[in-house]
Amino acid sequence: MRKTWDIKAGRIARLGMFAALALALGWLEAQLPFLPGLPGVKLGIANTVLLYVLMLEGGGSAFCVMLVRVLLAGILYAGFSGFCYSLAGGLLSLGVMLLLRRVKGISLVGISCGGAAAHNFGQLCVACIWIGHRAALAYAPVLLLSGILTGAATAVCAKLVLRGIRKGGGTR
Repeated sequence: MRKTWDIKAGRIARLGMFAALALALGWLEAQLPFLPGLPGVKLGIANTVLLYVLMLEGGGSAFCVMLVRVLLAGILYAGFSGFCYSLAGGLLSLGVMLLLRRVKGISLVGISCGGAAAHNFGQLCVACIWIGHRAALAYAPVLLLSGILTGAATAVCAKLVLRGIRKGGGTR
């Protein structure tokens, strides 16, 4: 029989690996200009990891991975303002994805698109606070459209990874 601390240590190690992968993918994405002239529009590659964790490990694990990634990214390369934008977007996104996950009939693509749109909305809220007025909301249609498109792409990547993992026997 396995001891409880063995199970906890394995889970912590697995979540640490996911957080490191998400951090590395986020850094890589920060190095690549996605669409010049459209600030805030990113592919969201690191969110593939978060979707994977959410679907296989649950909401608490996904929250831990998101929080560790956001904290480390803020310290290592995003700075304080990047931390604020990422934290607001990450919290709102994960909350929406957790709610959508409970609704019958919503696919992984729907969950991901909802999360991406919520992430962009969270960042817009921070922008409104940061600049002191609601002018940033004029950018909402661009971010909503980009969130839906990139959320769908992220979900397709996550589905491929999930399918491969399930065929290969899982993560444990």
